[in-house]
Parts: sequence; structure tokens; C-alpha cells
Amino acid sequence: MAFCHRSQMFDQSLGSGQSKRCPKLSRYKLLSLALTILAFCVLTLVSVSGPQTIKTITRISVFVNIEGAALKGVNTNADKRVTTSQANHDLQHGDQLGSSQEDDLQKNLPSVIVIGARKAGTGALLRFINLHPWVVTSRSEPHYFDRSYWQGLDWYRSRMPPSLPHQVTMEKTPNYFVDRSVPERVHNFNSSIKLILIVRNPIDRAVSDYVQLKVDLESVVCMYVIYKFYKHNTSGTYGSFEERALDKCTGRIIKSYDPIKRSLYSRHLDRWLTYFNKSQILILNGENLKVKPWEEMLKVERFLQLPPKIVRNHFVYNETKGFYCVQTSNAVTTTTTAAFQEAKRWPESCLGDTKGREHPKLRPEARKALQEFFAPFNERFFKKIGERFDWNR
Repeated sequence: MAFCHRSQMFDQSLGSGQSKRCPKLSRYKLLSLALTILAFCVLTLVSVSGPQTIKTITRISVFVNIEGAALKGVNTNADKRVTTSQANHDLQHGDQLGSSQEDDLQKNLPSVIVIGARKAGTGALLRFINLHPWVVTSRSEPHYFDRSYWQGLDWYRSRMPPSLPHQVTMEKTPNYFVDRSVPERVHNFNSSIKLILIVRNPIDRAVSDYVQLKVDLESVVCMYVIYKFYKHNTSGTYGSFEERALDKCTGRIIKSYDPIKRSLYSRHLDRWLTYFNKSQILILNGENLKVKPWEEMLKVERFLQLPPKIVRNHFVYNETKGFYCVQTSNAVTTTTTAAFQEAKRWPESCLGDTKGREHPKLRPEARKALQEFFAPFNERFFKKIGERFDWNR
């Protein structure tokens, strides 16, 4: 009979393996070496990837949290800088508008929030709903109710795009769905608000979540290795999804692993139903959004009581990416002012290169274990929403 010693258990946080101290190197020399490597890595990354790398480094430096600060720490000074060009760019669509109507533009608090789920198609959902001339959305995730609640409603409003009186303001922050404190905060903000939740097969969502976390970390792998060595004198790799999601000793699913926890839809939905009526929450099918986005958009239009504007010919299938993109030539009407021309222009017709990544294939036995684990949670979720999705593959 084989036993697993505690030291053999997989390191759930950042991989196993200990690196020994080198007695011949002083702490000063180690620190100097680390700083030299860090400078080399940063310069190399910037020269190869440009500004996008700097953005990623900023994101990961918060994630790594070297100084032990909470993840809620954000650069509030940078967040408050909302330029006129950015505001104009945020207003994607509108009907034929004159300069007098531009005077009616103002920033409003959202009346609709896409609360999740992460890696289930929230980005595509927001891109597609922007085809509607009566909807405007925030270009970035405000994270007001989970990270910046202390900043107040004026700050929250500043993160919204300018809109006209007849337009619906919408924001999306997928982390809201799983954060325990958010439902009550949203209810206190607006008890009659409308919420949209998009879900997909919990296994596929968890794998996609893993890939995102892994890519984010590997994009600054040099910084990560230095951080690990300097803070804990350890090194290691991120590991495969199966290594992180399944206990290598027992074969059981590790419920505490974040991508697994985020896929337990029924548990998270319970918290929202404590504060909101079921009629206030629209549940969308992430798999169908990928193959027939116009059908899911019609559900959104009906839920928001908007006239139907988004139709089949607004979309074009991208063979390379494997999903539908916006047909920009059919997406918007031409306006007569330069300001609205700029406001209506998306930087691209398809979602970015981070979408459509190749995901690792799971071993049949691993997928079966995950299916058996998620099955009871899925059943409870289906009963709550009164609808079933085909997640048995």
C-alpha cells in the first residue's frame, strides 16, 4: 500500500521544488545578480513586445504582490485620468446625430452590469452588444464593486462612457460573479439594476482560465523567477492544468484551485439570488454565443427592452480564430460629425490575439473525473435557472 508523504503533495500555489542556498554568495551579490537579470528581462521584453509588455508587467506585478499589498491596490491617479479623446472613443455607436445632440452627452452610472463569468465570452458579448446604437459600454473593466468600492460613485461614473439620454450604459467586470462582497454592494447601489451572466461548460471554462493565468505569468517569467528566488528561495514551473486541478496522490479534484472554484456556478449564483430576483438576471449560453451570436444578442435586446437591431449579417465567421467577428461595414451608420466618427470606430473587427488560443487536451480519465465532479453542481445550476445546457462532452 502506497502512502503519499506531505512533502510529495503538489505545491498548489506556484509549483514544487526547492533551490538550495549557495554558501559562497553573499546576500548583496544575490540581490545584485537578481537586479541585473531583472533589468535585462525588462529591456528584452520591451524591445520585443513594446507597450503591450509594459501593460502586462503592470498587471502581473500586482498579481505577484511582492510587497504583500492587497490585490485591491490600484494606481488611482492613473485611473482618474479620463481624457476627452478616450471618452469620445468609448461612445461606440449612435443613430444619425447632429452637433446639438452632442451637447447632451454626459457620463451616467450603469443600469446594466455583465457580472461574469470569466473566460465564458464576456469580451465577445460586450463587443457584439456595442453594435446596438442604444447601448454604450465601458471600454475597460472598472472593478468598482470588488477593488475600488472605497473610491465612491463619482469615481465609478468617471469610468463610464459619455451617453445620450436614450442610451443604456453598461459595464462588465467578470470577477463580480465570484466575489462574495459584490452582490450586496450592487444591491445597495441599485436594487433594480439588470444583470447579465454568460456561462459555458465549466470544464472548458476552467481550462481557459488556467491558460490565461499561465500566459499572464509566463509573459514576465523572468520577474517571477527572481521574485520566487529572492522571497522564498524556491523555483518552479506553473505546471499543467491536470497537475494543478487534480491531486496527484488521490486523483480527486482540488476544489480550492481558483479555475475550479470559478466554475461552480450554482454556488456563486446563490449569493446573487439572495439580493436579486431571478427576473433581473439574464443567463446566456456561451457555447451558442460562439456559433450563433445573433441569437444570444436577441435575448439581450429583449431583456433590456431595446428594439432589435443586431442581425445575422452583422457577423462574419473567422476561419483562423474559429469564431464570429463583427462585420464592421454593416455594424454602424455613418454620422455627420468628426467627433462621432471617432466615437464609433473600434480598433479592430475581431477580438484580440488573446482569444482563440490553443488549449491543452485533457486525458480522457481526467476529463471524466472533472465531469463527475461538476455534474451535481451543474444540476443545481440548471434547476435554479430553469434551463439546461449540453455540458456532457
